[in-house]
Amino acid sequence: PTICLFSELIKNAAPEFETAPTRANDPAYWMYTSGTAGTPKAVIHAHRSIPAHDERIKLWQDLQRGDVVFNTSAMNWSYALTAGMLDCWRHGTGVVSYEGPMEARLLAEIICKKRVTSLLTVPGIYRRLVRFLANEGESATVGLQKLRVALSAGESLAAATRERFRQHTGLTIREGLGMTEHSVYLVQAVDQALVPGSCGRPLPGQRIDVLQEASSKGVLQYASTGPNEMGILATHYTCPGLMLGYHGQSEAETFQGGWFLSGDLAKRDAEGNFFFLGRRDDVITAGGYRISPLEVEAVLNQCPLVAEAAVIGKPVVDDKIIVCAYVVLVETATVAQQDEIMAYAREHLAGYKVPRDVIVTKALPKTRNGKLKRLELRTDNA
Repeated sequence: PTICLFSELIKNAAPEFETAPTRANDPAYWMYTSGTAGTPKAVIHAHRSIPAHDERIKLWQDLQRGDVVFNTSAMNWSYALTAGMLDCWRHGTGVVSYEGPMEARLLAEIICKKRVTSLLTVPGIYRRLVRFLANEGESATVGLQKLRVALSAGESLAAATRERFRQHTGLTIREGLGMTEHSVYLVQAVDQALVPGSCGRPLPGQRIDVLQEASSKGVLQYASTGPNEMGILATHYTCPGLMLGYHGQSEAETFQGGWFLSGDLAKRDAEGNFFFLGRRDDVITAGGYRISPLEVEAVLNQCPLVAEAAVIGKPVVDDKIIVCAYVVLVETATVAQQDEIMAYAREHLAGYKVPRDVIVTKALPKTRNGKLKRLELRTDNA
């Protein structure tokens, strides 16, 4: 095939752009899953998926004319490609793209110089920004005055991080939950009060449920859970933002009884607020209890000695599983303070959730987009 620079294509392009005739269910673009839980899969999205984001744009992104959107993540992630670029192109707003070091000072300078109004990033970046703003004082917040919207995805955001960011900037970070197969579909909307621990509610037009598996006469079936019962987070095939399917996989393999089963665990309260509990494979069964690593991590991340934490189930003698925490310390902490971290965990967690082992590490294994690679931690402990 002939290779041509994009700049040359633009230079030689016709002054008028003619769109090709397409149908809603025609394939539009492919994306690959992150591969944090196995081999990446090719996800095929339809043309209908882009206009399907409009409710998200209105209720979560609060996108307005003249906005400048900065998503710090790489464009191979749905969160960045759609909310950080395709949605902005569709509605004519500015976009900042950056692939350099994720240092808080550099990111703050970009927000200032590019007059960013909407910051879309992950909890780890917000934690860095909070520490930077705390160290630099009031002068550091002056350049962030144009910032109007702060959104977070990828993992659960600690309440302490949200509050400290609000204290420095006056902005409340709102979370969204999605996946490559369905982008963002659960959100903390602009017009809804935040519910502690919840990742939000389904966007209008999206049929999202929490399901339990049941067997009837040898046939696997799925039924909705009751309030506050753990189950599989699922999307109905009629949702316009859902993928067409995986490349090389049949519809029967992808959808079960009309549902796409995400592989994530969640629960839902009586008011319809959803709570993300982690990947199905990540849930720890220890001492007869099922423990979400996210709940333990949320507590450890609030410990003053901890910069970042990751929790897994660690096999020990006789196939016994214990809760194991990997922690990255803040610069002022030392390995000798591990006992203080354990004491903090015992004070803020139910006894069966307290890590039995705390391992200090310099960094946690992550994808390019900052998503934790638990599989590597589990492999190290196998």
